Amino acid sequence: MKHLLRRLWRLTRLVLHLVWGVWLILRHGRCDEHGNPLPEYAEVIRRWNRRALDILRVEVHSEGKPVTETALWVANHISWLDIPLIAHVAPVAFLAKAEIAHWPLVGFLARRSGTLFIERGARDGANRALEQITWHLVRGRSVMVFPEATTSDGRQVRRFHPRLFAAARLAHCPIQPVAIRYPGPDGQPDRRVAFIDGDTALGSLWRILALERVRAELHFCPAIRDTERERRELAEMAWQCVREHIEMGATEPRPHSQDHKKG
Repeated sequence: MKHLLRRLWRLTRLVLHLVWGVWLILRHGRCDEHGNPLPEYAEVIRRWNRRALDILRVEVHSEGKPVTETALWVANHISWLDIPLIAHVAPVAFLAKAEIAHWPLVGFLARRSGTLFIERGARDGANRALEQITWHLVRGRSVMVFPEATTSDGRQVRRFHPRLFAAARLAHCPIQPVAIRYPGPDGQPDRRVAFIDGDTALGSLWRILALERVRAELHFCPAIRDTERERRELAEMAWQCVREHIEMGATEPRPHSQDHKKG
């Protein structure tokens, strides 16, 4: 009964927060001629994502400092929680599968926050995604991709697909690798947070709503600035950095780590 009440209370707050997000977009959703959110709108998006994490009782701990200039962001992928986790830190555009654009409420929020959509399985889908990402990077907007192209339970990092790393080379911008972890009480990856094994979005949400809290760790690796290298080499460099941190299995923030508070 305790878990049911917790779930229902948080679910109610989350639905209201989604509706509130629609109102904020209608009120503040202004972008420049390239589709980049204006500074005021970008801050609204950041605060909205921070509040969503609060509702879900996600405690965020970060280590390292991300780049502040336009960059191609890459990370391992564990859960849909990865998206608000990154979005509350940096004003990046996300690459998502096209069907999300048609989801109730969530699709509207994704479209109006500047998400880039890709038709997975389409013959030229990867090339079109590369063109979109490069176009935005050249015009000053950072883009976040998950180059594993799937989710995992967080115990290992699959090889990064190299194709989209070419965008950093074409746009002459750095790459920001990020390692994401959700450790459980025992310090090992919390499988309850992972979106895997045929999970549905609603099923995953219902499971996370029952958790007393979720610990999320972000490790910002040093930026890769020599992006004139071949895309396979860039992918390998980013993968090695993320993999090294995930396999370290650190469960507590280092002395210089930061807890991201409400903004």
